[in-house]
Amino acid sequence: MSGEDAKVLSEQIVNVRLDIRELKTMMADIKDLKEKVDDVDDTAKEALSSTKSSHKRLDAIDRWLFWFGTSILGSVLLGGLGLWKTYKP
Repeated sequence: MSGEDAKVLSEQIVNVRLDIRELKTMMADIKDLKEKVDDVDDTAKEALSSTKSSHKRLDAIDRWLFWFGTSILGSVLLGGLGLWKTYKP
């Protein structure tokens, strides 16, 4: 192996080592990104669960208000009809 061949081989080895170092840095960045994505996923799941719970509470309140309103309106109507039926001028 001549001196020139050794120099070219040495440069190639240095380039390979630099590429490997870049890959290691990229892998570390990808690992950090994966951890952040996992955190975002956990937060999204918590928000979805909270939203479902809130909707269930609102649905229960809506049902209660519907029946309460219907009962009052029905009572007023029946009372009005009763007064109208018994009214004699």
